[in-house]
Amino acid sequence: MLSEKHAMHNPRDPLRMLAITSQMVGFILIIILQTLLPPSQARPLQAAVLIVMLTIAVSVALMRRYRRNRRWRDRLRHASSARATEDSDD
Repeated sequence: MLSEKHAMHNPRDPLRMLAITSQMVGFILIIILQTLLPPSQARPLQAAVLIVMLTIAVSVALMRRYRRNRRWRDRLRHASSARATEDSDD
């Protein structure tokens, strides 16, 4: 089984891929908007893209925290049930 530290750096982690992809696409869109549109039209669209990027980043962070806490809770339950089993065997 992978350790928690190793799982966070797994290149196939879907949350990691979502975070990287959304940031990459967002920055590319911001640059494209800056080059194709006049500044008065580009700024509001760039702000909207930035808001979407930040929303995705916060969502990914919350999902990671939820998963980490769930794994921790499951380990704690497993450890306490294993102790209860050992105590009942004595």
